[in-house]
Amino acid sequence: MVDTVKTIMEQYRSGELDWHPDFITYWHAGVQLCLPRPFHWEEYRYIHDKYQGHGGFWVEGIFGLGPGISKTSMVCQPDPLLNATMVRFSLRIPQDPIPRDGAPVPPPPRPPCYEFPFMDDTGSTHMSVFEDDIDILRTDARNGNIYPLPRCLGVGVLYVADGRQVPTLFREFEVNMWSTDESGWMAPNWEAIPASIQPGRSTRAGHDRLSGSWLRHRFYTGTCPDQSMRLWVFNYNPGQPQGQRTLPTASAAQLTAPFRTGRLHPVTDFPHLDPTLATGQSLI
Repeated sequence: MVDTVKTIMEQYRSGELDWHPDFITYWHAGVQLCLPRPFHWEEYRYIHDKYQGHGGFWVEGIFGLGPGISKTSMVCQPDPLLNATMVRFSLRIPQDPIPRDGAPVPPPPRPPCYEFPFMDDTGSTHMSVFEDDIDILRTDARNGNIYPLPRCLGVGVLYVADGRQVPTLFREFEVNMWSTDESGWMAPNWEAIPASIQPGRSTRAGHDRLSGSWLRHRFYTGTCPDQSMRLWVFNYNPGQPQGQRTLPTASAAQLTAPFRTGRLHPVTDFPHLDPTLATGQSLI
């Protein structure tokens, strides 16, 4: 990875590589694999796995990235002990087959999905989960299979409330929401998103999973000043059926826009983090 870092720095200095806000380049072992292009999760997964991403693969300049859907809504209830609104997201580890020599490859068994409670934190830009959550997602209780770690996207520097800057591994997950009110998925497709990984497990003592901004990136949301702290979530504009446009309507392109990953750094910039560990941090 050091060779890759040096090569990219030389390319920038010489002018052969330029910064494009909405484009990325893939690198491996000091070699640029493509010209600047938009980021697509499917392509990233294929190249990551082909070049064994945990061992020196790098995405330079990563920012992240319309079928009709039925109208679904749900109400998220507060947690009286936390004095905060909680939302429930279903997560799973993405698994895509890698074509070999053009021959059809049977898809591997898909890891199961699990639903976790998250604190609805509008101040967090990205979802955060815990090391124990990864262990749950990797284990298939149906047959005992243990799936690989989620793909590592890089390192993000988190700015926390006490002013510290904390480097944290980000990994790829797929997310959706199940509406218990209407017994259906809120989104027609599972969406790939990055999430930061915290050590240990989620507790009721200030170690909550944080929702990040995906909920409001994907759905219409609303609250009411009735002191209930409830949050209403819709996959359609709730003001439209009554003919009262209380909210702007998102275009089809906006509704299907991929979730942006934010600026991530190569893992090698943080030698104390090991991408082969769930959180990157060893307890030893």
